Amino acid sequence: MITIERIKNIAEDIIADDEWVNDSHTKSEHAGVKAGLEMLIRHLEELQQDKLGTSINIFSTNKVN
Repeated sequence: MITIERIKNIAEDIIADDEWVNDSHTKSEHAGVKAGLEMLIRHLEELQQDKLGTSINIFSTNKVN
């Protein structure tokens, strides 16, 4: 089973990889990828919070802008 922590690490790696961004179109694409990954993680955290009754906020530390 893949943990949320592992998914967060993968997402951070993908978000940090912006070497391919070289114009407004790829900048928009990168922003969409980032938003989608953050949405995925937020959703997984909400599911885990509902399951465990605890709060987890992955974006409180080490957030990639």
